[in-house]
Amino acid sequence: MKSKLSLVALAVSLAFSYNAASAADQSVVTQSGSGNNTSVTQSGNAALNIGFVTVTEAGNANNTTVVQTGNASYSTARVTDNAGANNNTSSISQGGNIGASGNIQNWGSLNTAGISQSGVAGPYGAYASINQNGSVNSGAVNQSAGTDQSATINQSQYGQFGTYNTASATQTGNMQTAAIEQGPGSYNVAATNQSNTSNTANVTQSGAANTSYVTQVGTGIANLADVIQSGDSNYAALSQNGSNLSASLTQSGDVNNANVNQSGLNNNALLTQGGDLNVANISQNGGGGLNTASLDQSGINNLANITQSGQNFVSTNIQSGNNNVLNVVQN
Repeated sequence: MKSKLSLVALAVSLAFSYNAASAADQSVVTQSGSGNNTSVTQSGNAALNIGFVTVTEAGNANNTTVVQTGNASYSTARVTDNAGANNNTSSISQGGNIGASGNIQNWGSLNTAGISQSGVAGPYGAYASINQNGSVNSGAVNQSAGTDQSATINQSQYGQFGTYNTASATQTGNMQTAAIEQGPGSYNVAATNQSNTSNTANVTQSGAANTSYVTQVGTGIANLADVIQSGDSNYAALSQNGSNLSASLTQSGDVNNANVNQSGLNNNALLTQGGDLNVANISQNGGGGLNTASLDQSGINNLANITQSGQNFVSTNIQSGNNNVLNVVQN
C-alpha cells in the first residue's frame, strides 16, 4: 500500500512540475459558492503523458464529473467539495490507463460519490478513495478488469460520521484491497464484492441499523475478509469461495445476526458476538487440508450452528449466558 501511495504522490508532483509544453495534461478548476457544475474530460493522451485533474468547489449545489480514458500513462483526479459542501454529487471515471488514482472528498450535506476504474492493468495499479462527512451519504467504488486495485470508502479520520450512510466497493481483477469504515452513526449499510485472486476486504461499522456484506471469490496466496460491527440492529454476512481463505467477524450489542460461509480448502473462520439476541452460523466446505472454525458468543438469546464438511477440521466453541443452543456437525 505504501508503494502505491508513493506512486500517486509522484504522479501529482510530476503533474505540477511540468509546464504546458511538457508531457502532462493538466486541468485545474476552482469554484467558490453557488450553483457549481463542472465537467472535465481527458482522453487519448500520448505516450508518457500524465493526465491530471483537480476540481475544488467550496459550497452550494455542487455537481462534478471527471472522465479520463485511454491515457498512455498515469491518470490522477481529485474532487474536493469542502467548506460548507451542500448538495454534492461527484463522479470520477477512469479507463484504459496503465495507472489511475481517484479521490473524492465531500465533507457534508446530501453527498453522493462514485469512482469507476476499468481496465487499469498496468504496473501502477488503480487507487480509489471516497471520504464523506455528514448527512445523506452514499459512496461507491467500481473497479474492473485491473491489477493491483485498491478501494477505500469513508475513512474514520475523515469519513461518514452521519446519517443515512451507504457504501459499496465492487472489484473484479487480481490483487485487490477494499476497506470501508463507517461510524459513528445511523442507517449504515456496507458491501464489498471481490473476484479472482488475492483479495482483501475490511468493513468497520459503528452505531444504529448496521448491515454488512462481504463476498469474495477466488484462489491465490490469500483471500482475507474482516467485518467488525458495534451497536444496534447488526447483521453481517461473509461468504468466500476458493482456497486459502480466512475470515473474521466481530459483533457487539443488540439484535446481532452473523453468517460465515466458506468453500474450498485451507479455510479459517473466527466469529465473535456479544450481547442481546445473537444468532451465529459458520459453514465450511473443503476437499482437504486444514479447515478451522471458532465461535465465541455471549449474552441473552444465543443460537450457534457450526457445520463442517471434508477433512482435517478443527472446531472450538464457547457460549455464555441465557437461552443457549449450540449445534456442531463435522463429516
